[in-house]
Formats: sequence, structure tokens, C-alpha cells
Amino acid sequence: MTVSARWPGRYTDRHGSEEIVFESDGREVIRTTIRGVRFEGDTMDTLGALTGDRPSRRSPSPGETSGPACWSGS
Repeated sequence: MTVSARWPGRYTDRHGSEEIVFESDGREVIRTTIRGVRFEGDTMDTLGALTGDRPSRRSPSPGETSGPACWSGS
């Protein structure tokens, strides 16, 4: 992929926060790396991990919702 656009961002979960960069070729794919794991998708809603171990299963704490920082899938 030839990168034609980059956007700064911040990822935050219960382990802390880190600066990230979203990259896109402007037509097909959005990519980013969070804590050494590469994510890719056609849209922000479809970003998924390409490599790395799945997070450990746990139930959301009170006030927490499911999502990347609180994985509850099987």
C-alpha cells in the first residue's frame, strides 16, 4: 500500500493511553498499529487485528462497554 494520507490519533484503554497514526492509501484500506498489533480495515468500523494474540476473555466492569479494550467474544 502506498500511503497517501496520515491522521494522528490516541488509543486509550484500562492499561493507559498511546499516540497512534492512521494511514490510508485514500481508496481501499485504513491501517494503524496499537501496542505492536497491526489493524486494517476498509472503514474505521471494520478495523481488525491482522496479527497478535487475542486479548484474554473477561466481562466488562461496571460502567464499561464492550469494544477493543473490553473484548468479550468467543
